[in-house]
Amino acid sequence: MKNFAKIISMLILTLPFFAHASDGAEALQMSHERTRAFLLNNRRKLRSTKGKCAKRLNKKKRSY
Repeated sequence: MKNFAKIISMLILTLPFFAHASDGAEALQMSHERTRAFLLNNRRKLRSTKGKCAKRLNKKKRSY
């Protein structure tokens, strides 16, 4: 009977953790999908700014 009570108490303590973990996994998946859609939609703009940023970084490195 003691073991049964321990098992039940462990289940009660761990169930909320698994519920939050599944919500977190869904939120992570939604975030991943939004980020991917954003990157696909703004591909041209990101490519043009990437070159500009690299040039700026090279100038800063040379000035030191």
